[in-house]
Amino acid sequence: MTLGKGPSRVLSDLAVTALLGTDRVTRVGAGPATLLAQAAVAGVRARAGRQCRVAVQAVEACPVEARAEANASQGAILERLLDSPEAALIDEWCTLAQARGVRVPAFAVPTLLDWWARQPVRSAEVFAATGACGVWLAGLNQDWQRPVVTTDIPADAEAVWQTGKAAERGALLLSVRRAEPARALAMVRATWDADGADERRRFIEVLAHGVSTADEAFLEAALDDRSKTVRREAARVLTRLPGSTLRARMRERAASMIVVERTRSGVLRRSKVTVKIEPPKDFDKAWERDGVDEQPATGKGKRAFWMVQMLSAADLAVWTAASGLAPADLLESIAEDEYFGDAFGSMLASLAACPDQPDAAAWGDAILAASKDGKAAGRKFVNEPNWASMWREQPVDRSEAMRLAFVAGNQAAKGLVAWRVLTSDSRAWSLAFSTSAMQVFRDTMPKKTETWDFWSPVDTVSRLLHPGASEQFEQLIAAMYPDGPSESIRKSLERVRLRAEMHKEFGS
Repeated sequence: MTLGKGPSRVLSDLAVTALLGTDRVTRVGAGPATLLAQAAVAGVRARAGRQCRVAVQAVEACPVEARAEANASQGAILERLLDSPEAALIDEWCTLAQARGVRVPAFAVPTLLDWWARQPVRSAEVFAATGACGVWLAGLNQDWQRPVVTTDIPADAEAVWQTGKAAERGALLLSVRRAEPARALAMVRATWDADGADERRRFIEVLAHGVSTADEAFLEAALDDRSKTVRREAARVLTRLPGSTLRARMRERAASMIVVERTRSGVLRRSKVTVKIEPPKDFDKAWERDGVDEQPATGKGKRAFWMVQMLSAADLAVWTAASGLAPADLLESIAEDEYFGDAFGSMLASLAACPDQPDAAAWGDAILAASKDGKAAGRKFVNEPNWASMWREQPVDRSEAMRLAFVAGNQAAKGLVAWRVLTSDSRAWSLAFSTSAMQVFRDTMPKKTETWDFWSPVDTVSRLLHPGASEQFEQLIAAMYPDGPSESIRKSLERVRLRAEMHKEFGS
């Protein structure tokens, strides 16, 4: 075999020779037996990831593995997944393996690394599950050397930060941010003036992980960055920080839009509070620094557009402070206001942007109660897109409880709408939630089910469902499609069965 040629190139040349015939290509030498031997060697090298070198050099032995291999049954499932790769399922297998303290079987590591390296978004869990063998093999094949987020900060972190490629620096920064937040901020500061706008924006995205008051001064300075995308990202991250000065500025602006009138009426002269919403009449250029856009999206008036942006970034406490009303009473008082829909969506957006703001739980409960049939927000705002944003920012158990309560309290949240509501949070479902969701779907199932209407939500459920509820899922699909499911729905069924089998093999 010619030195310097990679195994893939050698295999390609041998394929041409086989096609033409060894008797017609004199450079092969001894005929078919030699060709097959060379193909076998090249195939092993390609599978192992070893590239041929002009100069022969010794290869260090693979380090001793600290974890045992996954057993044969677990490995067989991974083989099936690699035959028809689906990123979410492979990632789920590797996550389960990590949790059980086992690693990818050695025979599957090259195939897994080859698939993993080609993915646009590469999971650190997948690489970690390959164990010492994966790290060793990746060191022999540049195609498998990809930046990943790790739990340990590498010894050459500072050097990589100064000279590494964009992907390497991004992965390193997130690794450092998770372990040593202050050090990550210092790294960003060190190269800030020399970094490009896109890099600066992505680094601020990383700082959003665990953002604290220690980051505020830097992020406030970034509001004056020369790049608009950087300024907008800095404003978004500061909006997520409870008590930030940006949120304080937004609260002051929001307060000016909440008009409160107090009157006394009746024999007992009881006080009555009336709340009205007054969007700003003119745009203040100072707002731009805090990420407020002047030109609205299509279909929305300028004044409402400005108001929504500022209310969404202000603490909900501004409403109670101005009116003296509890959240539920406040919502009732503005129910007939012409800007109620905008205000209601802004409240949800505020909870999504900053779930740790004061009285967040009380506001969440009040907004949920107001959405029920017969209340102010009922019927009109079932499809409000900010619901999903708000639910995704809650702890998983609270998100599940709120979605079930929302569906139970709204006659409009039935059938396909119920599927969309319950699948609007992409985190894995608990067994209790999965069981309840299956019952909701069955109770609200339309008389006639159109496959194309339900394909997407059924597909989503098959990825999120707890494996313990797989039997209920199969029964539901059988009831929905008595004449048999379509090919797309059948694939969702197969996914649920495979996930259930996978979890069973790992004992979860």
